[in-house]
Amino acid sequence: ILLQSIHLLYHSFRIAGASDRLPIRAFPIVLMKGGLASRLAIFSSLVALVATATVGFMVYRGAEKSLMRAAADRVTHTDETVRVRIWANLEGIGNDVRFLAETPPVQGIVRARLRRGLDPETAIRDDEWGEQLAEIFRAFLVSRASYVQARFIGTAPDGSELVRVERKDGD
Repeated sequence: ILLQSIHLLYHSFRIAGASDRLPIRAFPIVLMKGGLASRLAIFSSLVALVATATVGFMVYRGAEKSLMRAAADRVTHTDETVRVRIWANLEGIGNDVRFLAETPPVQGIVRARLRRGLDPETAIRDDEWGEQLAEIFRAFLVSRASYVQARFIGTAPDGSELVRVERKDGD
């Protein structure tokens, strides 16, 4: 109907003696090439383009949120795993320190230091106890590859090392 109205308007304008050239501003629809079908096709294409862009944007936002949640879950899981491993390692280190503290040479060195270098219970000097403790430290380092050195530090204010054993070149 619209096309027929425009067509009639165009013919009545020509009959009235207007030139064959119509002013562009007067009849912009008439100067468009193609009929109603082309305009509907263009309109449908624009609607489809807007709909596709909208759906694409919504899918993008949903995927982005999903990926962000998955990344946050991964970070939380990794954090928990690292925390558990650190606490397990600290517990293991604590057990090792308690074990070494209870060895006879450590107790003997403490007693000997309190009695001017001689253990009153065993009559062993503190340097002899130190040699025994060094042997225990060597065996300990062999059995625990993660440790680089073992030291026994005195309680004096200067914190001097009484016994020290280090791993050399992986040995």
